Amino acid sequence: SEEYGSYADVVGGKAGSYTVKAVVAGTDNYEAAESVCDFTIEPLMVVLKWSDTKVIYDKKSHVPTADIVNIVGEDSVSAKVDVEGEAVNAGEYFATAVSLQGADAANYKLPETVIQTFYIDKSDKVLEKEPKAKKLIYNGKAQALVEAGIAGNDAMEYALGKDIAPKTGWEKDSSKITGENVGEYRVWYRVEGDENYYATQPDYVDVTILQASNSATISLDNWTYGTTPAEPEIRADFGAEAEDTVTEYKAKTAEDSEYQKEVPIDAGDYTVRVTIEETENYKGTVATADFSIEKAHVTVTADAKTKAYGDADPELTYTAGDMLEGNEITGALTREEGEDAGNYAIGKGTLDAGNNYVIDYISAYLTIEQATENRVTVSIENWYKGDEPSKPQAKATFGADTAVFMYCGAEEYSATKSADEAVFSEEIPEKAGSYYVKAVISETGNYVGAVSEPVSFEILDREVEAIEKAVEELPDNVQIKDEEAVKAARKAYDSLTVEQKALVPEDTVKKLEKAEADLKTAKEEATKKAAEEEAARNAAEKKAADDAVAAKKVTDLVNALPANVEVKDAGAVKTARTAYDSLTVEQKALVPEDTVKKLEKAEADLKTAKEEAAKKAAEEEAARNAAEKKAADDAVAAKKVTDLVNALPANVEVKDAGAVKTARTAYDALTADQKNKVSAETLKKLVAAEAALAAAETKDMAAKQLEIDKREAQAAMNEQVTVTQKGSKIAVKWKRSTSADGYDVYVSYCGKKATKPAKTIKKNTITKITITKIDGKKILTNKIFRVYVMPYKIINGKKVVLAKSIVAHIVGVTNPKYCNVKKLTIKKNRFTVRVGKTAKIKASVTLAKKNKKHIDKSHGAKLRYKSSNTGIATVSKNGTIKGVSKGTCVIYVYSINGLMKKVRVTVK
Repeated sequence: SEEYGSYADVVGGKAGSYTVKAVVAGTDNYEAAESVCDFTIEPLMVVLKWSDTKVIYDKKSHVPTADIVNIVGEDSVSAKVDVEGEAVNAGEYFATAVSLQGADAANYKLPETVIQTFYIDKSDKVLEKEPKAKKLIYNGKAQALVEAGIAGNDAMEYALGKDIAPKTGWEKDSSKITGENVGEYRVWYRVEGDENYYATQPDYVDVTILQASNSATISLDNWTYGTTPAEPEIRADFGAEAEDTVTEYKAKTAEDSEYQKEVPIDAGDYTVRVTIEETENYKGTVATADFSIEKAHVTVTADAKTKAYGDADPELTYTAGDMLEGNEITGALTREEGEDAGNYAIGKGTLDAGNNYVIDYISAYLTIEQATENRVTVSIENWYKGDEPSKPQAKATFGADTAVFMYCGAEEYSATKSADEAVFSEEIPEKAGSYYVKAVISETGNYVGAVSEPVSFEILDREVEAIEKAVEELPDNVQIKDEEAVKAARKAYDSLTVEQKALVPEDTVKKLEKAEADLKTAKEEATKKAAEEEAARNAAEKKAADDAVAAKKVTDLVNALPANVEVKDAGAVKTARTAYDSLTVEQKALVPEDTVKKLEKAEADLKTAKEEAAKKAAEEEAARNAAEKKAADDAVAAKKVTDLVNALPANVEVKDAGAVKTARTAYDALTADQKNKVSAETLKKLVAAEAALAAAETKDMAAKQLEIDKREAQAAMNEQVTVTQKGSKIAVKWKRSTSADGYDVYVSYCGKKATKPAKTIKKNTITKITITKIDGKKILTNKIFRVYVMPYKIINGKKVVLAKSIVAHIVGVTNPKYCNVKKLTIKKNRFTVRVGKTAKIKASVTLAKKNKKHIDKSHGAKLRYKSSNTGIATVSKNGTIKGVSKGTCVIYVYSINGLMKKVRVTVK
């Protein structure tokens, strides 16, 4: 080429036409030779790498860059790019590489395609100030939830929503987005877009309206018993008129446990209590006030009464005003003390109208009048002449202690036959004899006078009394031994004077005379008895001789009996017994004791012989009957077992265990003879049924154990699954399941289902592993991936999954937009609720980086909830607990990346 001129030893490095010449020097063996050839170095077609083909609108003009990626060595060459029109606004544009420039541009050429499409994308709107959640407390009214955000002159919109932005309900005025009740609200917001700006992606701010404190007062006016009760006036910050607000009452001094809803009706001092139950919106509160139900008045008027002196008081009565049903007046009236004739005031006494009434009392009088009847009687003891006279005793209706005693002789009184005609004197008589005495009571203001009927008495003589005593001591049936006493009594009587004999009672004289006659008779009877006793002795001697003969006859009959009595000796034994039984008591006493024992033994031996004969016959008959019955019973028993076995189903299951065991027990209870009557086929069927039952029970037990293992494994998997990252490695840690044989750990990118475990662990003690690849490739740390653990158990050579952990969605460490949750917080970790009632779990998360966002809802809720026992309490997607039945359970709260907190719940 012109540049090189003559030939050179190097190849030209620039594009152009060239000639190459080969020269061979001559030698002794061959001649020198040369040859030439033309060739061309074509310009190198550049490879363009376009950049800045997608930019964000920034109000500036943009031109993409076309870099040449195949420049040789240190060549200086670049591509010049032009754009059709001014590329400022968002939209599609075309850039063209129009030429190459630079010192070495001649050595290169443009490719056939030099046009590149590029885009200016809309920019996101920038918020100058994000909406801010207001700090709100429930006030019973709708409240604006957020302070408005600022986006320059652009309009912002707001709407209430849940996990995803709502499609409708957007308002430009943030004050229209309100909430009233306590709870968590999610306010979504966005900025409208235009040709160069996207509308902002809806974002949200969570707002909480907190439960309000509460206070209350209650007042209640007093009222009178029996009138309409006053209504309590309740004032409260919240809940005064709520349906579950309870008003209760108790006696003022009673314990708080005695409050009840019924309004009291009885008079007394009380306390009223209002209880406003706690709700989600406000705290519960209690207020009390004292009040009284005053007693009503009832008028009681005493009735005037009259009685005679000495009579019992009449019942003191009264009339009373009306009282409400269930009330009554108790107690009694009383009067002034005193028993003399006159007027006595009747007092209220112990009258009581109960706790509900006050008595207004009107008094009256009891009048005691003079008694118009008075009776008196008198009594007096006899006394001996010369002794102190006995004092008369008066008994009277009234005035007995004022009685005067008057005396009269018995002859004078008997002659007149009248107490009024006979002459009575206060002088006490002294001579022995019979007398009469009467009592006289004088009239007073309280009672009329009275005179008793006369009563007789005697002044006794001791000598006369001695005669009476001696005669009285004589027996009613005098015997010869009483002769001296009878003679002494007669001698004493005969020694009395005529006057003394007149004082001896006629009955005493007659008894003495009778005793003398009885003594005479006794002497005559004694003589007769001696003769009779002699005759009796002679008769007894004859009877003894006759009794000895009779006793010997019986003894001979008994001694004639054989030593070993048999049934054939029954007649001789009976004859001996008949002869013995016909003896008198005296004759039996003469029979020797050995003879009687021999007779009794013979009778016993005869009875034994007869019983043994009868027993032998009965045993033979019983043996025949027993053999026949046994054969029949054996057949019945064998058939019962056969029926039980035949009733068993062809395919025995666990539910048939009772029937199988009953059949086996019945068979085992059979005797050997009974078992011989059960067919071999029946026994074979029973054995087969037992084998089938054992297999079914083994299978059922395995199924039950599997359920137990699953519950244990799931409890372990409910715990936190911890995922950490280091570079492109993922470390997964979980709680050990004691029931598992191993674990399958699944890791996949979100949006793609894991078809097989990322790693399988064959020991249940290993609960931490490191994952380095997903689907066999290095982990992309700018992605979001799903991680979960499934414990398994090997049963009959097959892998059976026991449980599954929470799925943790993990943001890769180099993800440009999102980051993981680093902290899960719950405000309260224990709740107590009643059956049917609810409570709200309040939880929040803290992100690892403030300049990045939580992953969007397509991956799952920010917070997830799970109950350990839904039979005790359930939990909704938003964390609302509801009591189902009494007991305790755990609510697990999870963040999107698997962090976990426990909330313990007690249901009452």
